[in-house]
Amino acid sequence: MARIMMTGMCSVQDRLAYHSDSRRVFYRPFFPAIRSYDQFINEFKIAANTGNYLITEGAYRAFEGHDVDYIPFWYLSQWIHLAEFREWLGNEYHFCLFATANILSADFDLASEVEVLEGLPIPVIFMSIGVQRRSDLAGSLRPGAARFIDFLKRPETHAFTRGAFAAAFLRSQGVKNVYEACCPSAFNHSQQIVQGIKRLKEISVDSLGEVWFNGYLGEGPEAALREIKPFFPIAKRVGYVFQDEPLLFGAMSNMVGHPSVYDAGSGALTRTPASHLALFPSDSIDYYAFFSPETWRARASAVDLLVGRRFHGNLVGLQAGRPALFISHDDRVNEMLTSVGLPHVHPVQWNEAPDRLKFFESFVKTIDFAQFENGYNTKKETFARQIRAIV
Repeated sequence: MARIMMTGMCSVQDRLAYHSDSRRVFYRPFFPAIRSYDQFINEFKIAANTGNYLITEGAYRAFEGHDVDYIPFWYLSQWIHLAEFREWLGNEYHFCLFATANILSADFDLASEVEVLEGLPIPVIFMSIGVQRRSDLAGSLRPGAARFIDFLKRPETHAFTRGAFAAAFLRSQGVKNVYEACCPSAFNHSQQIVQGIKRLKEISVDSLGEVWFNGYLGEGPEAALREIKPFFPIAKRVGYVFQDEPLLFGAMSNMVGHPSVYDAGSGALTRTPASHLALFPSDSIDYYAFFSPETWRARASAVDLLVGRRFHGNLVGLQAGRPALFISHDDRVNEMLTSVGLPHVHPVQWNEAPDRLKFFESFVKTIDFAQFENGYNTKKETFARQIRAIV
């Protein structure tokens, strides 16, 4: 059994941290109360994107059977300059598991990440490196990104990627230990994921109970309106789940300073957000946000269908055994969906379909469910075998 230090992207454990010294981080026994706007926004600032919690959870589960400790990246940044701290890490752990996502991006300098990585005295396993936009890699890399690539070239460093494009790019830069996988969350609750895809063929659009949507509400309501409107008359309940919209798009700008905006028990907003979609005079949409994978999955398990443009916004439903329709709207989502063969529709086809419900029914009929299951299980077994070979 290996001793592994997990760091990088935030974990739900960051929500409990309140103090640290040179040897440990101190955690509260329970999560903080979330009711007011300030409390709600603070939780988003910790997560950046609530889908990140599924990523770190997936990375942790990938090393089940080993002894994994989570150490926040901000804590490593504080102490990595001390020789005695680096010595302690080397004596305590065999590997560093660095959870990440679309780290290859023109928006990120990576200088602080590389500074910590270069100070680690143990081999590093990255899970899983992705590309924000393919165009980001067309020109010269920023200095921090170039240093990051040089770090990946070290023989004791292992780079799992989110798909074929990121893998091909790293290999073209001379990185040797590259493993084309997907986001590790795609292999967490794998039996339920397969079950959720199979349930697509059981859906009758004439008798839907609850339907959840996800995307980029607040950036522009047009796409969300087009996606939700066809389902609204036939679904008994319609929900929209936020992942980072309150931070990036001001989706709740009308609630600043309000003492009561969120019900932590149900995960539902208790006030109508600024980005509310007005569909009909008597419209009713529930808005949600979840700050742990467990509560998100538990609530998603009662949903009949999830529809959207976010990988983790749909994947969490599959992890709960519920069917999901992925709209592969950009390079990031398409790379991950393709890498594990998850059925998805192209956004142009979806946007131009004159009747989206009929298009959905026709799309489901084209899915080869046996082929998907075989391909997915093969990918999962390859992923597990690569981890065993390293550790």
